[in-house]
Amino acid sequence: MAGFALTVRVKDRRKPSILFRKGECGMLIWEKTGPDNAWRELALRNTDPFYNRVAEGKEELTLADIEEDRRKGDSLGAERYLLRRDGEDVGVLDILDRNPSDGYSWLGLLFIARPFRSQGLARAALAGYWAQMSARGFTVCRLGVVEGNEPGSRFWQSQGFVKVRRSALANGKPVDVYERMIDDDFVSSADGR
Repeated sequence: MAGFALTVRVKDRRKPSILFRKGECGMLIWEKTGPDNAWRELALRNTDPFYNRVAEGKEELTLADIEEDRRKGDSLGAERYLLRRDGEDVGVLDILDRNPSDGYSWLGLLFIARPFRSQGLARAALAGYWAQMSARGFTVCRLGVVEGNEPGSRFWQSQGFVKVRRSALANGKPVDVYERMIDDDFVSSADGR
């Protein structure tokens, strides 16, 4: 799949399942990543030195870091997308149908570049993820939040995720594992039903 578009309608902006109004965020397009567009992902990821430091141990990533991260994901069967709005790269999304370590669907990365935050884009991407995973028959998803990423923890909790255990990444960094049901209410709000 080269990419797809998702438009989400909103009924009540105060509920965690609410995503964005068409007029506010336009259309969010998912573009499959590959070696030819790794530099675009690098530019996005380097907009947030704090996240890079917490997650990767350094403030600025290199092209080699992005390519290595993608290779690791590919070896697990992950799908990685650049998120685009109005012709502009705004974020990165990495999904894994079944994590071989626990059998759950995982949201490996949802990163919105700093200039595009607080515009409903993370919620819009999450709605697309919910719709995809629901269509594939999954009912639960998991994700990991690296220790020290308090803004990430707050965001995921605001989206209904609950911490289920503590673990560690392959590099030894502590990570909190969060989980959430992919429920009909969320999916319905995501596709405008």
